[in-house]
Amino acid sequence: MKSLRVAVAAALMSTVVFALPAGAAGPDIEASVHTISRFKTGSDATRFGKLEFLGGLQFSSNDSMLQSLSAIRFRPDGKSFVSVLDTGHWLTGQIERDAEGRLSGLSRLQVSPLL
Repeated sequence: MKSLRVAVAAALMSTVVFALPAGAAGPDIEASVHTISRFKTGSDATRFGKLEFLGGLQFSSNDSMLQSLSAIRFRPDGKSFVSVLDTGHWLTGQIERDAEGRLSGLSRLQVSPLL
């Protein structure tokens, strides 16, 4: 029963997320982004079995609505994302990558209320 509720909630979230009109988001917000270049401190390893570590991102903002992410989903383009914040808002934006495909930053961050 619990897995059915989770599946229904995920389906509803996906429907709402992909139905959001482009103009539903608020103005761009500022965030400082720190790239994480190593998966394990002191190691340059990037391959872990079939997985390859492409980097990580840590971000912070003075915007009080950006406190914690509850969920994140990438759109079909693999660059744009929609996430749910613990403050009851959507966070949308784009992942930036360098020439080698490694994570390098975030752009077009916007916060808007859940509908």
